[in-house]
Amino acid sequence: MIEIRHQFETKDWFIPDWKLKVLILGTFNPQCGDTVDYFYGRKKNQLWSLVSQCLGKELHPNQGGDFFTMLREEGIGCMDLVRSIRVPDEIKDEICGKGYSDQMLFRETNQRTYMTDEILEVIEKNPDVRVLPTWGKGSFKKKDKLELSRMPELPFLHSPSPASRQVKYDEKCRQWYDVWHQGR
Repeated sequence: MIEIRHQFETKDWFIPDWKLKVLILGTFNPQCGDTVDYFYGRKKNQLWSLVSQCLGKELHPNQGGDFFTMLREEGIGCMDLVRSIRVPDEIKDEICGKGYSDQMLFRETNQRTYMTDEILEVIEKNPDVRVLPTWGKGSFKKKDKLELSRMPELPFLHSPSPASRQVKYDEKCRQWYDVWHQGR
């Protein structure tokens, strides 16, 4: 077994400490994967395009130094459900960049260290925060579902992953916009 840690674990913004209106939850960003500047920073991922549609202005980790200022001003933060994972050596490459499949991440053979306590602490510090998951239907196993049951009720949102092709981008935009602005 090999341990793979989260790519952002040592960053000061790994657990957002600013006032949040929206907390976006993902699954895992491996240290052995493509290096990105912030969560969902891969050019193919649609999350920041969806967030930009919801905000009515451009916000993307690849836009430069203003990104973190705007992120804090808008009250947006991201966290992942998994801090580290132990996997059989032969599937390391599947975790480290062959599409970043949640199916591979949530295999029964893998041992995951969750960030549920940290996520719940951030939610408690921001009682009005809207928590938005990015995993769609998810590939969760029984243990993962037990961990997720500790979270407040989360809305269903289609995954912003480009691998999630069953739903057209326009439909994702409408759904994310509606959930983002619900009750505001």
